[in-house]
Amino acid sequence: MASYIRGRTGTNSISVNRIVGPVDSRISLHSNCTVTMISAAAYHEYLLDYDRRLAADLWPYGIHYCGTDMHKVRHEFARVDGVELFDVGWGSDVTACREALPNAVFSLRLSPVRVSTLSRKEVNADVENLLRAAGPLERAALCCINMDDKTPDENVRAIFETAARYRRYGA
Repeated sequence: MASYIRGRTGTNSISVNRIVGPVDSRISLHSNCTVTMISAAAYHEYLLDYDRRLAADLWPYGIHYCGTDMHKVRHEFARVDGVELFDVGWGSDVTACREALPNAVFSLRLSPVRVSTLSRKEVNADVENLLRAAGPLERAALCCINMDDKTPDENVRAIFETAARYRRYGA
């Protein structure tokens, strides 16, 4: 079904994460949320082969990981050939993930709760730390869904301004 939808529309994953469009609209981004609830050993035993098959059948492929600990399965994810993009959940060790997955595009998820409750300076620090850990900026994007009307506008602006400054100057 995913191949059929992509064949008709050019995409099948924009609703999972809109970054798919600018990166490569053909990416099939698999919502792998259940992996956040199991061990790396359980993923290896029960789910890895399914991701391998999906990646082969739906290339280019991406894996959405919204949990705080993608680093626990990074070596298993590295065994899935053809993964072009990973959603990396807030709180994950981005440096460790980048070491295991050097060629993938990372969509770095910010915490909407943090963005709504931190100071502008702290939001700047979160963005800078994520981008620094992600490695080459041409292989990184930022994502912050589920912000609401309680999120200060200055904090949303801080995300964009910090990313633009970081891109321009590297810090």
